[in-house]
Parts: sequence; C-alpha cells; structure tokens
Amino acid sequence: MTPTREIRLARLLILLSIILSIVLALVALLAATAVFLGRMPMPGAWAIGALVFALLAGAGSLSGVLALRALGMGRAREASYYAFVAVVLPPPNLVMLLAGGLLYFVSREPVARATATPG
Repeated sequence: MTPTREIRLARLLILLSIILSIVLALVALLAATAVFLGRMPMPGAWAIGALVFALLAGAGSLSGVLALRALGMGRAREASYYAFVAVVLPPPNLVMLLAGGLLYFVSREPVARATATPG
C-alpha cells in the first residue's frame, strides 16, 4: 500500500469511528432520558452512569474530529496522537486504534510526510 492510500484509509476509519461514537453517545443520552422520565425501571445510578458515558463518548468524538482536522492539515503524527487519545476514552474504539496505528507508522516515512501535506 502506498502512503497516500494508507492516509486515505485512515481518514475513512477515523470518520467511521466518529460516527459510531456519536451514535453510542446518543443512545446513552436516550437511555438516561428514559430513566429520568420514568419510562425504564432502573435505579438512578444507571442514569448518572449513562450521562458520564455520553460525556466521555462525546470527548472521544471530539478527539476524533481533532484527529481528522490534523490529518487534513497534513500532520499525520499529531493525528495519530489524537486517535490514540480517542481509543483510551470509553467506549474503547478498535477502529480508531487501527487508524491511529496506521497513521503512526505511516508518519515515520518521509514519503508519507510529503503526501500528507496539502498542496
């Protein structure tokens, strides 16, 4: 695979990961809303847990957006760091881990640095 293809694949994987993280955050917010409205028979601790999960999933999505932005600016190494931060935040995102690893190892090659920079 050429560095340009690897960067395009990483960009696609990051975008997919962001979408999945946003969907999970919305589902957690929906569950918390259902608990607060009394539609689901769950203890209050679950609602707080769902809100914390939604907050951390939102932070993971933000980190993914920052990775996508850094990749668009041609900074593959910085994008890999943002992707690794998004992996650590719940939910653990294996798609983002794959994209971050791909960007980390591609950014070590001088050819990749030349192709990642916007023309």
